[in-house]
Amino acid sequence: MRLVQGRSDTHRYVRRAQNIHTGDVPSRVLDALTATSDARHRRYRYAIRMGVLPVSDYVATISVKAAGLNRSKVTWTGTFKRKHVAANPPANADDTTATKTMVGVYRAGLDNLKKIIEAP
Repeated sequence: MRLVQGRSDTHRYVRRAQNIHTGDVPSRVLDALTATSDARHRRYRYAIRMGVLPVSDYVATISVKAAGLNRSKVTWTGTFKRKHVAANPPANADDTTATKTMVGVYRAGLDNLKKIIEAP
């Protein structure tokens, strides 16, 4: 990810992710950190401003809570609409496609986080 506006040590910045894979095509997504919490609550919220994902109005929150000795629980929730707003969208732009895509994004992100945290 590349910072394109603001500073990474503040709660308002915009960054561009490159090589987000949607199918076989590497793509770009522009997101913005919209809120952070204190160290006790360990939560931040961000919004996708533009990109190739088949969603619009995307806002997500990631939070981390203690789950025992040397353990944490990460929760990633989001809301979105499909990008194609017509009453009868094409099959590759419907609610199912938007949901499956975002579930894949969440799964890949959480799997990568686990890999990073558990690395020696």
